[in-house]
Amino acid sequence: GATLLGLIALGALIVDLREENELRAEGTVPGALHAPRGLLEFLIDPASPWHHTAFADPSRPYVLYCGIGWRSALAAQTMQQLGFVQVVHLGGGFQAWKAAGEPIAEVPGQQKPEADDKPRGGKTPP
Repeated sequence: GATLLGLIALGALIVDLREENELRAEGTVPGALHAPRGLLEFLIDPASPWHHTAFADPSRPYVLYCGIGWRSALAAQTMQQLGFVQVVHLGGGFQAWKAAGEPIAEVPGQQKPEADDKPRGGKTPP
């Protein structure tokens, strides 16, 4: 199978279907377009006031991902039904991406985990 980086080299758009709070908590795949799953059809539809030009070419390759792969699998089916011919999803989602040690980009407002040796709220951790 083609690698994600190989698909990007071919012009694929990576689409992060997770919600804003998920991106702020964990970061995102570098270069991914944030398109929450609940808005995807509105972003795809050229007649929608929320249409995003990134979805203007149904022949462009798209790689969808979510947290663990369920939302992206269903979204890929939906995009294919809407006439997008080169849609795949990242099996295992962002969790698999992270577990593989792949690069992660921070997003504005991202929550940074505190180091375990720093006091939290004036108390030392247990």
